[in-house]
Amino acid sequence: MMIRFLVFLATYSVTYAQGLDLKVLREIDVLIEKGISDKRMPGGVLHLEHGKGIYQKSYGQRQLEPVVEGATKETIYDLASLTKVVATTPSVMKLFEEGKIDLDVPAQRYLPE
Repeated sequence: MMIRFLVFLATYSVTYAQGLDLKVLREIDVLIEKGISDKRMPGGVLHLEHGKGIYQKSYGQRQLEPVVEGATKETIYDLASLTKVVATTPSVMKLFEEGKIDLDVPAQRYLPE
């Protein structure tokens, strides 16, 4: 059964945020929380490091099915479904940087049927 609602549960932690722009961190929080409220994702964990600053925060739920399970800073996610994106995106961006493709034209130009 699909769960059609999202219970928002966030645990919050800022660990030594020196060197991180708090305004930018708040903007990131708003964007992630909007993604959760728009049901684009059930939740996630954010870990940022910049210089000596470290920012950690968990958002929403780890999973919604078969039972709702909240996300924490220690939540481990299965990244198997990200393999194509993680492998393809840097490759495409490298081709873009080398001037070999234009991101503003349809993919059919490069991959004809």
